[in-house]
Amino acid sequence: MKETPPVLLIKSLILFLKRKVCFPKNLSGKTIDKNSPFIAYRKVVLKSNKNYSNTKITILRIFFKFAKFSPKANKHLSAFPIPFIISQKGFISKTWLYDPDTEDFQGLYEWESESDAKEYMNSFIIRLMKTRSIPETFKYEISNSGKINK
Repeated sequence: MKETPPVLLIKSLILFLKRKVCFPKNLSGKTIDKNSPFIAYRKVVLKSNKNYSNTKITILRIFFKFAKFSPKANKHLSAFPIPFIISQKGFISKTWLYDPDTEDFQGLYEWESESDAKEYMNSFIIRLMKTRSIPETFKYEISNSGKINK
């Protein structure tokens, strides 16, 4: 079945109703990496019965600068795509990050597989993100990790 926006919305509604969606609060305002200027302002985690401790997960980092609106407005607007993100195949978590010096944004995602991360890069939500960002600032990298970041 094709993952159209209506299908993704229905899937996300089911996830919310089953209480599978968690928004950890302990991360907000903190840096993820001491060598990075990016500060976390939101995180969403999909609760799962799967044990990822012995599984290699895939990390997707997306970097961009919004073309319109203030950083504060964009932080608020960035909550709207959550239903379309959490319902993607293989999604584990996303952390929203912001660099106050450069006004760059970063999305830090965890996926069950590299193919899931690559498939997400072809999703309508990424196409929307690209239209909202300054084109030359949109970049991404995919890598594998031995553990999950909670």
